[in-house]
Amino acid sequence: MGKPLIIVGPQASGKTRNSTAFLRAFGAKRVVDDWDGKSPLRDGDLALTNIENSSLLIRYQVISISEALQRLRAAE
Repeated sequence: MGKPLIIVGPQASGKTRNSTAFLRAFGAKRVVDDWDGKSPLRDGDLALTNIENSSLLIRYQVISISEALQRLRAAE
């Protein structure tokens, strides 16, 4: 995994609960939980957030929690 990946979803949607599985499935180096949208991310980071402001997310690859969970199921 190169460019940081951000998984966006509402609070209590399963982002943190599935963080270890996401880490493996997406080949990330580390998880940044509760990302604030301002802290810098490094290549290989997997950030979890409930921020939906597209101006903060535009420079990153972003997927929804529902898409991330679908990818996990497909990889099983």
